Amino acid sequence: MLDDLKNKYPGQTITIVGKGCSLQYLKKEHFVPGPVITINEAILTVESLELANPIYSMQKDGGDRKKSSTNNLSADCDYSNDCSSECRAMRRPKKATLLLHEMESKYCFPDYSDRYVFDLKELGLPGNECSIICAIQFGKFMGCNGFRFISFDAHVTGDTQIYVPGKQETVKKGDYESQIPKIKQYVDGYNVEWIIPEQKIAFGCMINDMKRFDLILKGSNIEGCQCFTIFDPDTATKGLNTLLDIIDKSGAEIGILTHQDMYYKQHWLPQVREQLKKLPEDWVIAGIVGKDEKGILCGRFHDMSSPLWIISEHEFPVRCSCIDECTIIVNMKSGFRFEEELIGFDLYGTYACLRANEMGSAWIIDAWAEHYCSRFWNSWEPDKTFMKMWKWIYNRFPGKRLESTVLVGEDQ
Repeated sequence: MLDDLKNKYPGQTITIVGKGCSLQYLKKEHFVPGPVITINEAILTVESLELANPIYSMQKDGGDRKKSSTNNLSADCDYSNDCSSECRAMRRPKKATLLLHEMESKYCFPDYSDRYVFDLKELGLPGNECSIICAIQFGKFMGCNGFRFISFDAHVTGDTQIYVPGKQETVKKGDYESQIPKIKQYVDGYNVEWIIPEQKIAFGCMINDMKRFDLILKGSNIEGCQCFTIFDPDTATKGLNTLLDIIDKSGAEIGILTHQDMYYKQHWLPQVREQLKKLPEDWVIAGIVGKDEKGILCGRFHDMSSPLWIISEHEFPVRCSCIDECTIIVNMKSGFRFEEELIGFDLYGTYACLRANEMGSAWIIDAWAEHYCSRFWNSWEPDKTFMKMWKWIYNRFPGKRLESTVLVGEDQ
């Protein structure tokens, strides 16, 4: 009986979880005590977090094999006793309580016993409404006086993509504009909070000049992100692997390996987040300046030791053959690490791209920044270690194009 839920959580805050693409970044720390309602597929992500909260799975729309039409709601289905774990947006929970609509989904997952079937009048609704509004009304029915909405990206950022848990992909969804103005009337007078989880980003930096680190990188607009450091490692690859291990343990999804003299302005992190959303699932490495697959200089960037600005006309993001070592962005779930046979402090951007393209893909994104490099642009020459490592990379990646941003032709 639905009456079992009447005023079950008086004065508590209910968390309602949607299906926006930010769902893929959902963590335990996004939740507070109180009941949780998930919308359709979001139950898969929420249950994987193993929360202590009471969890309800709103699955009002039903599967795609039921007998219904636009003008005739019907929960009838000839396949009701043959439900798989998914049907349309329906997903079978592991432990959560199912919330099903009398006219759309009451015959879905009939063998799942922990379930409540509701009609719209019981929730104080005069007609059929979208899942988020039904979830809001359920919160009121259960006595809650506060609402936390997580991963309703369309309502906050305008991004109408949805994330499909289990398939680890985002897909285009229809227009939510008709829903958005309706929400206010249902939560007016209640405490309301909208939360968009973001990828956790952490920086890693090798330091050999603390003053430059303090003045430049620490002066950048990277607030809210941890910045791990290592002082004067024996080789770049050993130092960077140490940093990546620390970043991994911190729980960050994105690791940014950066020089101590890089300066990132206020727009930079939001721009990076937007660009990373455009990358395919298999991306491993990204950078802000490098060379494209044809060896053409690519990016939007200013090295302050040179009077020239790099502002290429590429359509970003761009597949690349090498990345400048000043900023290397790592997709931590890829497990990328450097091979420590590569010694010295050059060519690890070349290696990173070649290795990333073995594992998945490497990209240049549009995220302009400044490099306050102390080495004058035309004074560098390759030393013996550079030449030895160039040969090592040549042998390590036979038949692959070798590029480096320190080697620039006369036409670039």
